[in-house]
Amino acid sequence: MKDSYSGYEEFGGYECTEDCSGHQAGYEWAMNNDIDDKDECGGYSDSFIEGCWAYVEENS
Repeated sequence: MKDSYSGYEEFGGYECTEDCSGHQAGYEWAMNNDIDDKDECGGYSDSFIEGCWAYVEENS
């Protein structure tokens, strides 16, 4: 995680609103489920989905 220009932290290039926990959860879920396509990322939270996308982008 790093600070972005807006002052919020970033996770995998996606801006977090608070602590990036949703992004981290989506990333770990994608890793644990061998997700390799963004279309396989789903959920009820934008941050979870973006974390999944970050995993796919990093591992494609």
